[in-house]
Amino acid sequence: MLKTLDILIGIATVMLLFSMAVTVITQLLVSLCNLRASKLRNGMADLLQHLDPQILDDVAKKISTALLQHPLIADVYGRMGGTIHREELSSLLMDITSSDSHQLDAAGKQVLLKMLAKNGIDKPDATLAAVRKMTLQLEIQAPELATGVRQSIALMRAAESDYIAKINAWFDQTIDRVSARFAVSARMISVVASLIIAIALQIDVIGLANRLSIDDSFRSAVVGQAQNLLGAASSQVSPPNAQSASGAFSQHYYDLLSQAGLISMPTGGFHEWAQNWDWRKAPGILFAACLLSLGAPFWYNALKSLLQLRSTIAEQDDTQRTERQTNQPANTAIATTTIRVPLMGGNEQGDLQAIG
Repeated sequence: MLKTLDILIGIATVMLLFSMAVTVITQLLVSLCNLRASKLRNGMADLLQHLDPQILDDVAKKISTALLQHPLIADVYGRMGGTIHREELSSLLMDITSSDSHQLDAAGKQVLLKMLAKNGIDKPDATLAAVRKMTLQLEIQAPELATGVRQSIALMRAAESDYIAKINAWFDQTIDRVSARFAVSARMISVVASLIIAIALQIDVIGLANRLSIDDSFRSAVVGQAQNLLGAASSQVSPPNAQSASGAFSQHYYDLLSQAGLISMPTGGFHEWAQNWDWRKAPGILFAACLLSLGAPFWYNALKSLLQLRSTIAEQDDTQRTERQTNQPANTAIATTTIRVPLMGGNEQGDLQAIG
């Protein structure tokens, strides 16, 4: 049982080591591409086309871009923001139609004004002023209410229209679809990054499992450092000293796996990588890519659970081994019993002097 657990711990340790790189690459690409904001822009464009089906797709995206680049929504770099609340959406669509707004050109403002008019908002400036006044009154009358609650009540009272009703009805469903699209795109990036790392390092998880099952010293070396890797993974958000310690520990693992022939570090160029390539590794490499795509949080929790289970089983095995190897005191309370063997012939007694 312990050997099987050690093999699983060894695989989880290696997967955690390399999945941290996959997670970092995925987060970096998501941030550089501003993927969350891009999906949110598409979702807001879909919502605008629901409000007015005559809005063209490119115009809807232009309005959504201007909306997410509003100073209240944009990120610290001035790019489109990746988060917007329902009340912010309702208010800012009316706000960017004002003449002093520079996020949207004149043609886009005219399209937005027509959409608002079709849904019961003929004068966005006056409606927005009424909403602000109602919000202030609610803050005076009910200061215990949350800001979002006051804004929602003010919009429903001062801007009562099909516009507010439709946004309130469709906003949550739109955000759910945006989240699903973002998750799919992020998963695709993670899978591609996992495949690249698995192929570049030739991580053969099947070969790894075989090596762990037959090489006791290698299995002990990998499993013995699992707890250290767990601590290194948990310190990824720690100060730079913890980062450098984690990097040194990871390098130790790279060297261990490279010397065992389980990965091929791309230090000698493509020629050395090609010499180490074997098509028989392909199934194990593809399997490793699938496992790596699960991400560092999954393998962190898996390794932590496996180590806790191993500790419990090891304690039980030690206790049972001690009991087997220790002399147990005799039980003096055991009563002796007399076994009587009946003779043939019932109660007849044999003649001790009889011969033959």
